[in-house]
Amino acid sequence: MLNTQHQAEDKLIILYVLNKIKTGITREQVAFIIIENLQMSYFDIQLYIDNLIEDDFIRLYQRLEFVFYPPAHQP
Repeated sequence: MLNTQHQAEDKLIILYVLNKIKTGITREQVAFIIIENLQMSYFDIQLYIDNLIEDDFIRLYQRLEFVFYPPAHQP
């Protein structure tokens, strides 16, 4: 149960960061922001981003070679 709660908190942190960013952001930028400020591993961040995409909490779009995560309020 504690592990599930911890994962949910980490996913909420990722969603919070994406919500506060006013422009699109890459996967690496998300990881950099979180790693610089919190104790979360790069691999966990990538796994949670994949989970959030699968569960339709975040969307992504690709432009050229970059994959961006648009702000939450963007349609």
